[in-house]
Amino acid sequence: MRTRKIKNPTSIKNLKRSSIFDNLNDDFSVPTINAETGQWEYLNQDGLSREDYVALASDEANQYDSIGAVYQRADRIITGQTELGVTVTMSKEMKEPSVTDGKDIIINGNFIGELNDDMIIALNGINYHELAHVLFSPRAGSGLGRWVMDNKSLKAFNLLEEGRIERLLTTQYPTTAINLEAMTSQVLLDTDKIGDQFPTLTGRTYMPLDIRQAVADKFIADYGLAVAQEVHSIVHAYRTLSFPDDFDKAKELIGRMTNLIGQDDTPEGQKPVWGDVHGDRPVPERGRPKSGKEQGKLQDRAQDNPTEKLDNPEFGTGAGTKPSADYEGEDRKLSEAEATIAKKLEDRLTAIKSDKRIKRDLSETRKAILGNTDVSVKLPIQKCDDITPSPSAINYARKFGRELERIVRDQDPRWDTHLPSGRLNIQRTMNPDVNSINEAFDVWNTGNDNTEIEACVLLDNSGSMWGLMRTVCEQAWIIKRGIESINGSVSVYNFSSDSKQVYHSDERAKPNALRFVQANGWTNPYRGLVEAERVMKATDKPNKIMFIVTDGQWENATECNAIIKRMKDSGVIVAVVYLSNGLEGIQEYMRLAKQGDEQARTFINSLNHGADIFKAVSEPKHTLELANDIVKSTITNNRKRVA
Repeated sequence: MRTRKIKNPTSIKNLKRSSIFDNLNDDFSVPTINAETGQWEYLNQDGLSREDYVALASDEANQYDSIGAVYQRADRIITGQTELGVTVTMSKEMKEPSVTDGKDIIINGNFIGELNDDMIIALNGINYHELAHVLFSPRAGSGLGRWVMDNKSLKAFNLLEEGRIERLLTTQYPTTAINLEAMTSQVLLDTDKIGDQFPTLTGRTYMPLDIRQAVADKFIADYGLAVAQEVHSIVHAYRTLSFPDDFDKAKELIGRMTNLIGQDDTPEGQKPVWGDVHGDRPVPERGRPKSGKEQGKLQDRAQDNPTEKLDNPEFGTGAGTKPSADYEGEDRKLSEAEATIAKKLEDRLTAIKSDKRIKRDLSETRKAILGNTDVSVKLPIQKCDDITPSPSAINYARKFGRELERIVRDQDPRWDTHLPSGRLNIQRTMNPDVNSINEAFDVWNTGNDNTEIEACVLLDNSGSMWGLMRTVCEQAWIIKRGIESINGSVSVYNFSSDSKQVYHSDERAKPNALRFVQANGWTNPYRGLVEAERVMKATDKPNKIMFIVTDGQWENATECNAIIKRMKDSGVIVAVVYLSNGLEGIQEYMRLAKQGDEQARTFINSLNHGADIFKAVSEPKHTLELANDIVKSTITNNRKRVA
């Protein structure tokens, strides 16, 4: 697989942490006056406002999360490796389409465009290729891995591994071959000098022979028969090896390839261009490949298609035929030979996409990605101390959970009995009391199967909250415990100078311990709100609720309020809980605002941030009463909507 250079091949562990949102500050550095509103806006290079860009970025990030989740699930099923991860990154440092550290597969989101058939084919192939590295490539700590790095032969090693690992993968999982073929065809079509791909293509015998022969002919025409024969000999000897049993043979073959293309630090002008088509991806460091015994069994089973003929005195005939008149390739300079190969590749891709199995696979993959609700959190993990909740908090949690369970139970299907009409209850009519005829009927109530909840809780842990943090953390714990009691999902984030993750939605709150967050920094919930919006957009749960517990005004209030408005417009119930030890002042402002005092109204609006519900509280029970009312009304309103 052709890739481009990576600046720092040892930084893979940092790639998967990079988010599309990491680029926000760079993209919004130029303030511009909006002619209609007279307000300052920050526009990116495409003329999008910050609000529009965040909305667009949120949609893209959700799709990238879904892509990673879908391929991760599939790879875990295929391999049985439950810790294998697949992530889509937006890192500026990553220059190649994909890479793996041996345990996690990282796909470069900058290469992902519209989710059409060609894109899904590319993603399928990329994923299978990286999976082959995970399963079969030696690790950096192995004898071969250390030798490769000590001898500066990383490029030669990577070039040779391509054919070997894909031979093993397609032997173990034959259905992967057509996806790898489609991906390789796309790579060749996107290549400036198709003949330079011969060193990696010759080992991929799942590719049609006429295409491999045409590429081989072009390579011979450009670099000579002797070089082509040496490359062919090395590649096809190496691809039959099993590791670690054949490490010594591998060193010999890698050494021969290094003699051809130069060491990793050989100056550009002193090594052939064709030797640098793969890049210098690092040797995987994590995980463990399949054993030598397992690889040996696969090599014994492997069945190869015929290879190219390199000693034909009429070499070049496979590539030298003029392209057909209906060739409509990209607008770039191609020789007749390259145009012929491109036409063959396009015809083959068309045939692949017309295959019923592939069409079904493309459709199912697209549906899985677009319908996936798994979300990878983009926020760093908050370091928390586990503390024991107070007796009152434990009591409130029990009450909250019981009340929510009652609400859901009331929505379950059941018979409503003792009614004046409906299905006649024969046994009840046996009652000699004639007045009981008004209670002789039962009616089946289908209930409400739309009681699932997705909730996010944002906790203000800025410096001004230092005396309230135990109360704040207890309230979040109670809300999470209660909603989880009815199988809802609750994510909890904190915000001060930045936002971090306190609880993932998949983590259940412990019954006798809560996570305590220290107070520090200033008040900026922007990243937490962006994350909450992503979660709400990704979920398919019908009831979406957002709780924000805070004690004051925010930095970036305009941008934060815009996110809250978007969430409200999409059906999310947003509640801002103003928490303070003394409420006399805020209550007075709220009273004056209701009476029309403009100054008081402006102040209250700076605190409620346009939420559906704003409530000032001083005791935990008040927050829980509010949460109870919100959950109850949300489920009830949703029932009315679906009725």
